[in-house]
Amino acid sequence: MSKKVVYREYKVLLKNNLFIGNEQELLKNANQFWHAFSQAINNITSEVNGNLDEIADQRFIRFYDTREYILYKNNYIFRERVDVNNHQREVTLKFRH
Repeated sequence: MSKKVVYREYKVLLKNNLFIGNEQELLKNANQFWHAFSQAINNITSEVNGNLDEIADQRFIRFYDTREYILYKNNYIFRERVDVNNHQREVTLKFRH
């Protein structure tokens, strides 16, 4: 027996050039975005939680693939995250179904 989908979770990809500057400027821009975004989706969501009052994790994030985009074409994502402060690396291979 299949189950009915009640909720879905989505990620929003942002243009990084709109979020540049020092930490204070980043937080200001992030809060402006969050306010506008929350208002825009207000009538289609059941709940929006969280806030953007601090930058918890500062990481460089890189995505890798072949020149022919073999991973992407086969629904894989290969990602590396590097912590800005302690340089700890996290490498992830995800399958998107």
